[in-house]
Amino acid sequence: NGVLNIVNGTGSEVGQVLVQHPDVDKISFTGSNRIGERVMQTAAQQIKSVSLELGGKSPMLVFDDADVEPAVEWILGGIFFNCGQMCSATSRLLVQTGVAPQLLQKLKTATEALKLGDAFTDGVTMGPLTSAAQLKTVLGYIERGIAEGLTLLTGGKRAGSFDRGYFVEPTIFVDVPTTSALWREEIFGPVLCVRTFTTEEEAVALANDSDF
Repeated sequence: NGVLNIVNGTGSEVGQVLVQHPDVDKISFTGSNRIGERVMQTAAQQIKSVSLELGGKSPMLVFDDADVEPAVEWILGGIFFNCGQMCSATSRLLVQTGVAPQLLQKLKTATEALKLGDAFTDGVTMGPLTSAAQLKTVLGYIERGIAEGLTLLTGGKRAGSFDRGYFVEPTIFVDVPTTSALWREEIFGPVLCVRTFTTEEEAVALANDSDF
């Protein structure tokens, strides 16, 4: 066998066989929590070593004494890099009340300046979603947020200037309730949810209040 072997397949047909096969001693899986549970259950039958990188709803915290310009750059990279399709995407933003107005205005301007397109093209800063199914999922969350009456800072729809590709406008909702599905569930797309806080204790509590 080579150093790297790639086996293609649809659905779970290949993955299930590899996880069950007695000649495979180590499983590393990146994907959803639901499938991660199945991988772990299957691997446990042969006591295999397992490494899982699953879903997330990671927070980014910005305090009043932060440098706003670098903070905006970190926020943009955390949620819009790879069109938000990362397990480690910082899709929740917690901002202290004193700096919030200035930061959100600059964040809105910077987000609207992002250039969508082929990620291999110079100057493009955000590419498309990976599939029609993921486009439907992400737009479903955005539509749900709008239906809930959440405040839309920018974005909120499919980018309409492309003949092909699953492009969504980089989207930011503010003052998102902690009970909202947009705040609690992994969207896996370019959707950022924002809340403000007053004290460090409140920020830590909000950051840690996650099913992930």
